[in-house]
Amino acid sequence: MTSHGGLSLAQAMTAATVPSLIQRAVVDGKPDEGLMATGQVAGRLVDLPSCADLIQSIVAEAQGRLAALAPLANAEAA
Repeated sequence: MTSHGGLSLAQAMTAATVPSLIQRAVVDGKPDEGLMATGQVAGRLVDLPSCADLIQSIVAEAQGRLAALAPLANAEAA
C-alpha cells in the first residue's frame, strides 16, 4: 500500500479506523470508546431553547398526549 489518496500515512491509517469507531459508539452503544458522527446537521438548527424551556415543552406535550389517551383508558376500564 504505497498510495494513500493524497493523505499522509497517519491520516490514511486514522481514516481506516473510523468505521469501527463509529460502530463501537453507535451500534454497540459505547460512545466513550468510539466516535460519534456529529456536526453535519448542526448548521440547520434554528431553535435552541433553554433546558428549562425544553423540559417544560416535553412535559406539556406528554400531558397533552396523556389527556388525549385518558378517554380510551376509561372506556377500556368500564
